[in-house]
Amino acid sequence: MVYTQNDTKGSKSFLIGRVIRIYPLYILLSLPLIIMYISLDDYQRLISNLLLLPTIQMDIGGIANPPAWTLVYEMFFYFIFSLSLLFSRRYYISGLIASSIIIATVYISRATLTQTPNSSWVYLTHILCSSLLFYFSIGSVVAIIFRKMRFKQHIQFNAFILISIGLSYCALFLLTGDRIFKFGVPALAMIFIAILSKPGNGLLYKIMHKVGDASYSIYLSHFYFVLALYNSIHTNNNNQINIIISSFCFTALSVLTGIFINKTIEKKISSSKTIKSNENDFLVLSTPCK
Repeated sequence: MVYTQNDTKGSKSFLIGRVIRIYPLYILLSLPLIIMYISLDDYQRLISNLLLLPTIQMDIGGIANPPAWTLVYEMFFYFIFSLSLLFSRRYYISGLIASSIIIATVYISRATLTQTPNSSWVYLTHILCSSLLFYFSIGSVVAIIFRKMRFKQHIQFNAFILISIGLSYCALFLLTGDRIFKFGVPALAMIFIAILSKPGNGLLYKIMHKVGDASYSIYLSHFYFVLALYNSIHTNNNNQINIIISSFCFTALSVLTGIFINKTIEKKISSSKTIKSNENDFLVLSTPCK
């Protein structure tokens, strides 16, 4: 958001652009799950799911499309960033203001509110006290540094892939501790390596670029394939060979479905003049919300 900000984009146009970018595809792909898992007379949870709002009651339940919990955090950041644009449209000033608001919010909330368990991801108190919000501050600072300084790209694309695999392995299997250290530090390192890396021109680069463009569609639709995989495992009585085969099949189907949705639906939504400048700026928090 900070990287794509320019002086012509004010608070209102930014927020409208974010709403158009996030909600139509989210509603389209999540509505079947919302109807499936939420009682129609459970108004609070329905509103929370439809509008991606934090819940104010801890026992109200979470998001019907589970991966979309990160969008609640994203919309929280978008609201803060839109407030910062009321003070200045300059990317570095608005970015620093938004970062400062986030840091102050977390520390004040931790000092004055009772923190809730990690199982209540979208509960308002948990969000206000969560270190996950620091990811947005870190991202804002990285964007400012990137725009202020000119980095020369020296790292080859293949080397970037190998380094990224190594960092992912460290995050998943070696590092321990708070999420912001276990996942945040490797993710930040990966971003800096990407900044210093040259674009590729081979088949692998093209495939990854295509998957990256479709990341939002994959993110919102892949839970249906998770459900299919779960049922497949149950049907095959936890047979390990069948689990491996099913996992590869449903992963491939999930990616292909996401690419199809991106091409036929998401890109048509993103072609709106309101959000044209931001059409490829989605970043998935849950892998730790491109």
